[in-house]
Amino acid sequence: MSHEKHKEKSKKRKSTAASSVPSETVLLKPSVFEDSSVDAPLLVSFPDFPSNPNALAFQTFVHKDEQAHPQKKRRRILVGQTPKIEYAGDNYSTRQYCRYVVALHDKNTGDVTFHETDIFRPSTMVKTLKRHEAKHIGEKNMDARKSLGEAFGTRKRRQQLKAEERNQVDVGGLADIADHIKGTIDEKAASLPSRETIRAEARQDRGIPPYNPDAASPAEVYHLDDIISPAEFASIRVKPLWRARHQEEVKQILEPIKVTEWVRSRLHTTLQRKEDKSRVPKLLYLAYLMRFYGLSPRDLKSEHLASRMGGAPQIVVDTLLNRFTEFQEDQGVKAYRIASKLKDMLLAYILVLCLMLDDYKVDVAQIAAELKIPVTKVTTVAKELGCKAHMGGKAADGSNSKRMALVVPLTFPQRTR
Repeated sequence: MSHEKHKEKSKKRKSTAASSVPSETVLLKPSVFEDSSVDAPLLVSFPDFPSNPNALAFQTFVHKDEQAHPQKKRRRILVGQTPKIEYAGDNYSTRQYCRYVVALHDKNTGDVTFHETDIFRPSTMVKTLKRHEAKHIGEKNMDARKSLGEAFGTRKRRQQLKAEERNQVDVGGLADIADHIKGTIDEKAASLPSRETIRAEARQDRGIPPYNPDAASPAEVYHLDDIISPAEFASIRVKPLWRARHQEEVKQILEPIKVTEWVRSRLHTTLQRKEDKSRVPKLLYLAYLMRFYGLSPRDLKSEHLASRMGGAPQIVVDTLLNRFTEFQEDQGVKAYRIASKLKDMLLAYILVLCLMLDDYKVDVAQIAAELKIPVTKVTTVAKELGCKAHMGGKAADGSNSKRMALVVPLTFPQRTR
């Protein structure tokens, strides 16, 4: 009875093992390295990875003698070049301590072929350093005349030759490196960026959101999707604000976020008029940006960062961390920090959203007061965005406001070196 049970269990294990094998099979094929008719893949280790590997083409050379020893039939010479550098290497000049195998999968047949191969470590040669030896005929004639003068010349001639030798400048060293200097100058000059390229890189290095340099109106300069992604926009909960019937309820909802007066006043107006409902998530996102701007490094280390930002959606928190912070890990301790350049970029995003919400004008003095930073800092970043001073208007306390407006055609301040 126990023998029959054992056979039954054995059958179950076999059936289970058979059912776990995937229905799709792969055929493995070996490949022989010594067969020079087969173009096997090669492994190449570069001392310095090429800047444009797609433009680099290699040729391989093999031993032609069919009766050669198998070790010689394995030898390969690999050569290749780019417009500036030549590569040359082989698989036999240095001792190989490992054997390498490359597997190639054919998507059409499903076959996987294993190719035995060696590693090539090519040396590099800069083309401009290759020179042909010059035939210094003039120098040879001068040496011959000097020898004749010392042997058969008069006393006065011999003294003249010695004076010329003392006053002669040795330019041999300069002649040897002249071609190298010229080649280096030509190479550096060719690699120098153009004036337009330098200007384009400077625009990219301004630390501002993506912009349209050919915009015909301020509304076309910056796009909302570059400030708030559609996923972030959809994650912001606005229904509780629309359902609130009294100002106290709105104040209670906004209390955890600690919104500034700039955001609070515009939220109040928008909720009363109930015209453009898309302004509410924009204003809430601006409140999250301002709240994030004022966080301390200790707040960034907290695991409850979302709650510290007034219950901000997690996707918003993750986006702000990825865009405006640097991640560091020291001895297993993870930390985020906002470098000064990233903080300026965060301020630029805040100002762009303020411009979008306020007819592309912004009171830099009010924003500076609410973020507790100098007005000059806000003014500088606003100019980097393409804003210019806009006269007119009164602040809440009746004083003249310092407003700036986004104008087109878009211009940026010139940077001094």
